[in-house]
Amino acid sequence: MKSFEPDPNENKELPLLLAELKPGRPHQFDWKSSCETWSVAFSPDGSWFAWSQGHCIVKLIPWPLEEQL
Repeated sequence: MKSFEPDPNENKELPLLLAELKPGRPHQFDWKSSCETWSVAFSPDGSWFAWSQGHCIVKLIPWPLEEQL
């Protein structure tokens, strides 16, 4: 069985949680499509962007994405 622990011999950096964004209002679980709002915002230096999927879910994504070969 493969271990899911990081291999100390690998030089890859593990993702690091820098901050957690929390909404200022309670999360509603009705999931109506009419309450979705999608938007993005780039960091001042352009190395990250925040992607809001609606329903109080925000993902921070490094930018530019590494090219898949």
